[in-house]
Amino acid sequence: MKKKPQDAGVRQTLRRALLEWREGLPREAQSAAAERVNAYLLDWLGARAPTTIGFCWPMRGEIDCRPTIEALIARAWQAVIPVVVALAAPMEFRSWRPGAPMGKDPYGIPIPLTPPAPPPAVLLLPLVAFDAQGYRLGYGGGYFDRTLAAL
Repeated sequence: MKKKPQDAGVRQTLRRALLEWREGLPREAQSAAAERVNAYLLDWLGARAPTTIGFCWPMRGEIDCRPTIEALIARAWQAVIPVVVALAAPMEFRSWRPGAPMGKDPYGIPIPLTPPAPPPAVLLLPLVAFDAQGYRLGYGGGYFDRTLAAL
């Protein structure tokens, strides 16, 4: 994951504008984009040997990857969700399957109420945007930066 050095004010302005744009997309456009992304992910990942995949519960207009994750689980993959256990600290991973008992993290995001699990071999990261060089603009909390650095 590349992180482009930029002024924090510029990133915050971009983040705000892009989230507003994404959340304002018509439901049909969001659904069509999600279907295309999930089809691509399932095609690409489904051709690989089963392993553990990490993904995030969708929020703020993000693409819902659960259809892909559920299809991969049916193909013997294991799924985990990153969980904030302490503010400004790396996240831990917890196992997830459809129907797993869920709670909420400090930000109100659904999380599995399962024991900690090993980190995934594949991780789908949430993002607000990325540029032509592959730099990711996230939500600004630094959780994935800390988590990946710790791994």
